[in-house]
Amino acid sequence: MAKFPSLQSVFKATADTINRFPLETLATIVGTIYSLIIIDNIDYKIDQFNIKVVICSSLCLVLFLSLSLYFESKKSKTWIQFATSLFLGGLIAAFVFNLSEKISFIEGLQLFVLSIALHLLVSFAGFIPKVYDQEEFWEFNKQLFIRIITAAIYSSVLYLGLSLAILAITKLFNVEFYDEIYADLFVIISGVFNTIFFLAGVPETNNADASLKLSYPKGLKNFTQFVL
Repeated sequence: MAKFPSLQSVFKATADTINRFPLETLATIVGTIYSLIIIDNIDYKIDQFNIKVVICSSLCLVLFLSLSLYFESKKSKTWIQFATSLFLGGLIAAFVFNLSEKISFIEGLQLFVLSIALHLLVSFAGFIPKVYDQEEFWEFNKQLFIRIITAAIYSSVLYLGLSLAILAITKLFNVEFYDEIYADLFVIISGVFNTIFFLAGVPETNNADASLKLSYPKGLKNFTQFVL
């Protein structure tokens, strides 16, 4: 019989993830908070400062993850990782907050390219300090891909379930919630839960006890070979 994880194991896994990726967690929380502020003030003039904080948080999240994987593989001291992350994160913040008050098309394109570059950096940052192994590289990225899909499915089901629960309470018990509750719920789940859940499954690239060995589940192999 399958066993459901206890709350204690869930909290421990969450704490381990936050301890492994503290700056990523901080960037996620900051971005989520300011996203909630934007939603709650959507009927008024949208503050460009809040939007830039959200953009900066999302870019820094990916940057911090790349640096964490790099320094984790290199086994450097924590303070070196933090100092480098904060310095490069400061450069990104300076770039974002120096954009026009209303971001132009060219500036938006620059942000898009920067975001793509940072996401691609995640795929190989952990392999820069070590001897390149093609199978390890593809296994790492396969696990990242599967984790992204799994996190999206979990987040979607959780959001749908909680939304239906709120709707049921509203209809059955005539309990009135504020208008933005569904949007706030979406931001919290997609911002905090989805990110922490994804980070919890990011594999280590230099762990002798859990080495990356390339293997394809039959379903994934058929999908990539015959469908994709």
